[in-house]
Amino acid sequence: MNKSFLLLPLILFVLSGFRFADGEDTLAEQFITPLTVVRSDSLEMTSTPERNYFYFSDNVTITGKNLLIKCDNLEVTASRSGDAEATIGRIGVIKKIVAIGSVVIYQAGRAALAGRAELLPAEDKIILTDSPRILDRKAVVSGWRITLLKGNRTAIVENNPDDSGGNRPTVFLDALPNMGFDSDDNENADFEERESE
Repeated sequence: MNKSFLLLPLILFVLSGFRFADGEDTLAEQFITPLTVVRSDSLEMTSTPERNYFYFSDNVTITGKNLLIKCDNLEVTASRSGDAEATIGRIGVIKKIVAIGSVVIYQAGRAALAGRAELLPAEDKIILTDSPRILDRKAVVSGWRITLLKGNRTAIVENNPDDSGGNRPTVFLDALPNMGFDSDDNENADFEERESE
């Protein structure tokens, strides 16, 4: 049983301008124009006087224009407004989105893979942990934790401070161009010998 939830405020962070791509005509679409759609096999919603919580479980996908996110589970925390006595209050600003388990984010020719991704819309920040990697056509970046700062187009790749040699920041690139030096095996051997001293 596939449950769907239209999570309109998600677009405020995940990059503006998304449009609905599935072409489904649902009752919800008669009232709003969905820009981002979250689907899962199960959805549980709970509410407090200040917050709405959404727990998407199993086979979770988020789709939008040029965006596809897949994960095992997704937790969304949003502010709440409206009738205080309502079971689920009106959905306000998204405070936090946490994707857990086999997280894959595809967008604009890039992919991010991690065991966990935490999106913090108010800070324009995504934090990838649990063996995170970012892949594009020319490079693969990995480390213990990768923080993406949307506002200034910055990625911070960190080493685990508790691990002396674990997941050091690493970048895999295509071959560098020939720098014009003569290739001499003896010179390379001398250089490697000096480096090891």
